[in-house]
Amino acid sequence: GAKAEAARGSNARGPLLHELHEEWKWAGREAHEMFFPIFDLILPGFSSLKEEDKEKHPFVKLNPLYYAAWVPTLLMLAAGKYLHEIMFDQGQPVRDDEKPAEKEARVAWIYMNDATYAFSALLDIWQLATDVAFWHFHGAFGCLLGLVLYIAIILGNAAFFEAMRARSSIRVRQAIVANAGFAVVLCGALVVVGLKKGYAILRWSWFMRAVAVFFQALSLLTYVHLWNLYPTATKEGGGSAIPVGATAVPGVLVIALTSIAFAVDAPAVWEALG
Repeated sequence: GAKAEAARGSNARGPLLHELHEEWKWAGREAHEMFFPIFDLILPGFSSLKEEDKEKHPFVKLNPLYYAAWVPTLLMLAAGKYLHEIMFDQGQPVRDDEKPAEKEARVAWIYMNDATYAFSALLDIWQLATDVAFWHFHGAFGCLLGLVLYIAIILGNAAFFEAMRARSSIRVRQAIVANAGFAVVLCGALVVVGLKKGYAILRWSWFMRAVAVFFQALSLLTYVHLWNLYPTATKEGGGSAIPVGATAVPGVLVIALTSIAFAVDAPAVWEALG
């Protein structure tokens, strides 16, 4: 539960190795839980098993393909949790009474995605430092643009986490709209690339970018459950007191800024996304 996980978070006490062991156990368990719903649908009787029995199921325990997906997921979850812990004190549930939708948003989307973005940002910093050291400035602007994009996404996700922690309906809705705006721009940009390149887009690099766009849109299926999760003030006579304009502003800004980034250096933005 949320209380048990919080105890393993920033307030955990005990030897360092014990804490690390507990964090890895948490990441491994969460990685399993991200895949098990799929197996619930495709494996007869799997959904009726207890959690520990699912981990011992032959399709899981003896399946190298499963572990090829599970291990990277475990690593990204652990890295994302650690990133948010040391930078934002967000290595624990949003609250003791964390809801399932909040946990899914925190673990499956915020931790997972930000681990990838942080690693990519480090690579960009290294590339930028190398280019400057050797006076190779070709591509430096693209690195800077990608770095700004990564930092903006990570900070946005940290703000999203805090909005859930505060049970702020307007801030959570703003975060959802901002993510939706980002997904809209990515989908539009991918369509434009497809129209320009035609069959040339059928390459592995563009497939991976399409996957990134797909998952950005897929995250909205989780976030939509947060839309009405928190209490909102009501106007006299009924209706929400949250201004539509205030909710829409982050989405408009994200669409505008991301569109400008694509206009300035589209290859750099796509490179940043995959």
